[in-house]
Amino acid sequence: MKDKGILKFRGTESRGVMHFIKYNDKYVSITKKTSRKVKHIKKNNTLSVAFNILSKDFNDILVDINEDEIAVKQVFEYMKSQKHTHYKKTPEDLVVLTYVNL
Repeated sequence: MKDKGILKFRGTESRGVMHFIKYNDKYVSITKKTSRKVKHIKKNNTLSVAFNILSKDFNDILVDINEDEIAVKQVFEYMKSQKHTHYKKTPEDLVVLTYVNL
């Protein structure tokens, strides 16, 4: 798997795309803590993802949510330094999603 890219996701109430990146030997994304996908993950502990934008094959992946401000800021700054995030402002309302069973 690539060290960074874009994945497709689908949850109960949402679907879309997110940037992911390899950070400290784990694959992570950042997203708004108020998003419907976070609500879905908190309820199910999983998210259906496809790591190829053209793929129609989704796999349920275990996802951990990290709301720790320091961890979020570190991942945000790393993704920003790699020019691999669409978030440009400070990460006050963001969380880190870690894909567990890849």
